[in-house]
Amino acid sequence: MANSLRSFEQSIINNAKARNTPRTGAGDKENITGRPSAGWLNRPGWIDGGRNPPRFYRSEEEIQHDLEKFGTQEQVFEHRARMVFAQTDPDFNLIVPPRAQPPEIHPDMYTQLLNYPVPFPGNPAPLDNGATQFEDHAAAFQGHAVQFHGDTPLSQHHYPRVRQDVVPPAEVPLSLSDDAGNDATVPVSVALITVESEARTTTGRGSAKSAPPKKVTVTKMDHLSIIPSLTQADFISATLAVHDLSDDFRAGEHSGPQFKMWWTGLNKANAQSIDTDRDFNTAVKAVLQKSHKTCRVNVEYDMDRMVGFRVLQQIGREETQNDENLTGTQVPRVDQFDETAQLHGQFVMQLKKQWPCNQHLGENGGMGYCYVTPDKEHVVLNNRKLALWAAAIAAAECTKREPPSILDFDGHAAAKPRGHTGPRSVDLLNALYMTKTPKRHRRRSPSSSPPRRSTRRRKHSPSSSPPRHSTRRRTREHSPTPSPLPAVGSELRACLTAFARDKGIDFTSFEDTLRALDFTPDIIPEVSTDLLRDIVGGVEGQILKPKLFAREWNAKLETKRRH
Repeated sequence: MANSLRSFEQSIINNAKARNTPRTGAGDKENITGRPSAGWLNRPGWIDGGRNPPRFYRSEEEIQHDLEKFGTQEQVFEHRARMVFAQTDPDFNLIVPPRAQPPEIHPDMYTQLLNYPVPFPGNPAPLDNGATQFEDHAAAFQGHAVQFHGDTPLSQHHYPRVRQDVVPPAEVPLSLSDDAGNDATVPVSVALITVESEARTTTGRGSAKSAPPKKVTVTKMDHLSIIPSLTQADFISATLAVHDLSDDFRAGEHSGPQFKMWWTGLNKANAQSIDTDRDFNTAVKAVLQKSHKTCRVNVEYDMDRMVGFRVLQQIGREETQNDENLTGTQVPRVDQFDETAQLHGQFVMQLKKQWPCNQHLGENGGMGYCYVTPDKEHVVLNNRKLALWAAAIAAAECTKREPPSILDFDGHAAAKPRGHTGPRSVDLLNALYMTKTPKRHRRRSPSSSPPRRSTRRRKHSPSSSPPRHSTRRRTREHSPTPSPLPAVGSELRACLTAFARDKGIDFTSFEDTLRALDFTPDIIPEVSTDLLRDIVGGVEGQILKPKLFAREWNAKLETKRRH
């Protein structure tokens, strides 16, 4: 580290009186490919974000190497001065105004500057007593530009004081000018390629057909200043301002938006595609070689490629520190609910805290809640059941550990976790259904195997054909008489009675509940399975059977009414 520092210092002293020109050759391939961005050379740092991709510096030696190789004498000296004053004043900010011609710097200034010890990052060193004069000047220095005069030693310079909260004016290398005769400006023609709105055309058959989109070009011209220190971002902002679009689009941090640029001596067919700072700097150098009196610059933007650089503004956002909408009409507030709802809400929160369930999901796919019976059976608590239970607690009819004795909590089948299809026990309600239904009315479940015939009858019968024909004849002769149409308004009772008779499941006790909800036989097939389970209870099969039976029964009823 020490050897590199001394080599760097010696090179500055030897080149102090050299020409203030960049140390890069036009034909040096290494300089072109590895040249830092203009912004980094003016303010060296650990990251050069002006390149694409960015370059990361890992040591101070790399920074000094690139700065000495590609920068000017003035840039090297300013970086050194910035490091010196930053050690004594953390709030120090060196602002150097742009100069058309850098001033000549006396070698004694380099000598005084190099004798001041500056610790590099990662290897701090204490300041010696010989730096007192620099400490005094750095303590008195705040903001504003540093003006260096030819033969005046650095220790004799006086730096004005300014307020820290005053932000110095930013450099504006590109300026718009209304004076066409200004020698510092050149005419710049800016063209925008946009897509015209779709036109409607009519074919010979009279049907409307969309024509393919057509691109149109809008061109405007203004006089802009092009100087060596011009940056790509400033140029993009100034050219878009010709079309009043400077506030709608912004240049990218590292590159973009891409545009085409050509000038006098270069036709549009050979236009340059500008995307990075390197492309733009090359184009600016070529333009500066032309005479400003005869040179004309053309710029073309394709608006289809500008979408990613549009400035998005938040609509309707209030300038307030609190993001909560306190005055909106849709914001729920506790005082908007009556006392009964607030009381029930407290009990609902207590029930959710008492009966969480990790096996079943809630109605909205969130956390589920189940009441676990003494037999370890889960009764899912949806919003309706929680509201009923909370109302019962408020009426002092039950507690949060025992649900109320109402239909919603009595006689329901246990809820099983999803994906579990193991053996299940017959609940008490199903057992009661089986005992209440006569066995002679229960129908045998259909089977794919043919019915077994009695071997005894076949043994004593010489031929089975005559009895079979006579049996069919008797069946047609003694067919049951069609049942009469139910009275208007009694269809639900007739359907439930027929269901209990044919399927062996008696739901007639739920007639009043279904009638209160206006669930007639033609509506029951359309009712959701969950809602029907909450009303009649039972397992999934017992819920689907009445829906299928009601659809078939109602179809037969409509057929009878038509005939």
